[in-house]
Amino acid sequence: MVIILMLALTMTGIAFLNAGIMENGLVRREIAKTQAFYLAESGIERLSVKLYAGGHWSIKSQDLEGGGSDGSYRPAVQVTSLGEGQYWVEYYDGNPPYALPYAISIGQTIKDAQVIAEKKIKVKLPFLAEPYEHAIYADSRYSLDWELSLRGTGDPYRNGSYEYGGKDTIEGDIYTNAAIHLYEETSVYPPPNPNTYGLLGEVSSTEQIFKHPDPGFAGYVPYTNEYAEPIDIPDLRSMNYAQNNTHDVEQIFDDEGVFSGSLPFGHELRQVVVKNPSNRSSECSSTTGDDYFFEPQAGIVSGSPYTGETPLDLGVDRIYYVDGDVWFHHTSTYGFEMSGKTLIVATGDIHISDNIEYADSESMLALVALGKYNEITGDLVSGGNIYLGDPRYGTTYTVSSFMFAGNNFLYNVDSVNPNEYQRPQTGFNVFGNWAAINEVSIMRDWYEIGHWEQRWNWRTRTWVEAYLL
Repeated sequence: MVIILMLALTMTGIAFLNAGIMENGLVRREIAKTQAFYLAESGIERLSVKLYAGGHWSIKSQDLEGGGSDGSYRPAVQVTSLGEGQYWVEYYDGNPPYALPYAISIGQTIKDAQVIAEKKIKVKLPFLAEPYEHAIYADSRYSLDWELSLRGTGDPYRNGSYEYGGKDTIEGDIYTNAAIHLYEETSVYPPPNPNTYGLLGEVSSTEQIFKHPDPGFAGYVPYTNEYAEPIDIPDLRSMNYAQNNTHDVEQIFDDEGVFSGSLPFGHELRQVVVKNPSNRSSECSSTTGDDYFFEPQAGIVSGSPYTGETPLDLGVDRIYYVDGDVWFHHTSTYGFEMSGKTLIVATGDIHISDNIEYADSESMLALVALGKYNEITGDLVSGGNIYLGDPRYGTTYTVSSFMFAGNNFLYNVDSVNPNEYQRPQTGFNVFGNWAAINEVSIMRDWYEIGHWEQRWNWRTRTWVEAYLL
């Protein structure tokens, strides 16, 4: 009886011991899995910080062009050790706007140099850094008294080859670190479908938003947000484009010994850019540095004032760094049909005098007028402006691009005399992105302040006298 009882107790003890060992192993495995999960979460947090700091382009390494379609990826966050493991993040292109870019964060718990647990988190990336979420973003960094004004009535009307009049229409959100004035029939809508980022067509200001009743605001602006919190600007200088580029344009021309004109036959950029062309000496003399005109040397198509028909292939995943001014301004064409996925950065100004249209849904262009800065204080010294419109004939009609100005968005002029400035003769429609450190100031010649003018009242269908403040 004693032997049987001892045997039973021993077997019971062994069973409890095995159960304890098994439970302990399960707990350890669960702890390892939880650690791996939180490591993967750390990767997502690092990616979010990077994207909101304006690090979109640094995701794309120059030696790996694959996307999610063939299983390859671009490193978004490099392998990082943390605690008892490590994490990293892989970025996949997707196919925007219908299949969004996505990222996979991998966390691993490691013991004795062996991976004992791994967790993966996949996230879609349906967002942009806040300044890029807006059709118009202006931080008013240098002009404290600047205010955004949108104006105009009705639809533009044609007279010959040109359009006149018309209201300003914004398709997307607006943010300014300044007061906003909405006049007449200004309209602000959500972006057209597919509205990938779910924008509402909201108007936000850190100050007041004025809907002027005289001469009569009648525009569509359903969402307004006064005294909003300031939005931090992305630090584009930290991107160090002077080093992080695929094409240092000035260096390329210097290496070829070209100080004016095109690159030699056979060079990959001969059909892309020309430096200080002699047939545009007046444009070149209006700037302080070198001028680079993005255009092909063959295949020029005249087109019309409303089209861009000259093919311009800027390449895929290229970053052009230009120490000087960038121009889209040809003498024989009204515009370009741009193909590729490209970023162009200028240390001077960017002048857009011709139409730019995407060749297909896969094409994308980003323009950054970075400007030049004091290395000690960090203050802007020169450049950083994006000029829109032909300085002489006012023919620019369509510009397809995401644009960032280190200073202002302005209108091209053909004279240094303010009394001779040529201004757009029609309202404008923004669907895309104008992000400015300072101002978005696009003046129209049909609006002059401080005088009486006859205006057509679209509601009463009569002409009325209005004093324009």
